[in-house]
Amino acid sequence: MDKENQNQLSEKLLALVFVLVLFIMVWKTAPDRNFSEQNYFPAKNVKVQTEASVLPSLNIQKNQLEKSQTPKPDINAQSAASYLFHSDGEKIVLFEKNSTLKRPIASISKLMTAFLVFENTNLNDNIRIIPEAIAQDGDQIHLVNGEILTVLDLTKAMLIPSSNDAAYALSNYVGGVVFTKMMNEKAKEIGLVNTYFSNSHGLMSENKDRPSNYSTAQDLSKLVLAIYKKFPQILEITRIQKTEIFSVDKKFQHHLKNTNDLLGEIPEIIGGKTGFTDEAGETFLTMIKKSKNQGDRENNIIVNVILGTSNRTDEMRKLINWSLKYYASF
Repeated sequence: MDKENQNQLSEKLLALVFVLVLFIMVWKTAPDRNFSEQNYFPAKNVKVQTEASVLPSLNIQKNQLEKSQTPKPDINAQSAASYLFHSDGEKIVLFEKNSTLKRPIASISKLMTAFLVFENTNLNDNIRIIPEAIAQDGDQIHLVNGEILTVLDLTKAMLIPSSNDAAYALSNYVGGVVFTKMMNEKAKEIGLVNTYFSNSHGLMSENKDRPSNYSTAQDLSKLVLAIYKKFPQILEITRIQKTEIFSVDKKFQHHLKNTNDLLGEIPEIIGGKTGFTDEAGETFLTMIKKSKNQGDRENNIIVNVILGTSNRTDEMRKLINWSLKYYASF
């Protein structure tokens, strides 16, 4: 190759290198093809999360509760409580009066009996009524010796008119003489720290060495919440106002009327249980479900407990209406 051709080739190579370098520089400094104000800056309608905005809404509710000016209700019961259980599982105290005081609970005990019945039987099982069931004191539906009913129908009899004969029949079928041991073990399992059971129905103990069934407002709120989570059908039964049950052979019919006089009056009630003995006085537990605003998807649960009163219906009505008003104020 002569000298002239060599020079021409060198010039072409230099030009090619120059063009290549220029292309690289332009490419690096060029704007991103995907760049736009929308994908670089946060959209104006998107909230940037801060420490406050990512806090659970319940914490905000707690502050609002503290600032609420709603006067507390005048409750005469020996013990009472109202608790809000948020949909995330956290508990807020709305009202408490001697909430850790151990009190006889009478027929509220039957909620625990129902819990164990649902946990240990088939609701379609048949139970034959025995003389010991018929011999129970207090509220009865007058079961007939030898008649056969399903577990489900006997549970209805126990929870709706608070039948003690049905409670005995169920507990005898499930556990016999060890049923109260099962009740106390279940109480410990679900965190009831101040609760004791000596029978399945809540009547006063006939054994001087064993106290009558007792609990606290705090513990009973835990019990009904555990039922709500695991066996909501129990609470569905407790809000039936009137119904009839039949023996399996249809020979015997029993009319059931609920002891909860607030059903039909307060639509938010989704379950509950009443009780009475001379020792316990009147007792009452209700669970209500209420959304914050109409159309809200989230429903919060409020549990109200009254122990040791002379007028459970008026006291519970007062506590429920107050709790709903209080809840609406924050």
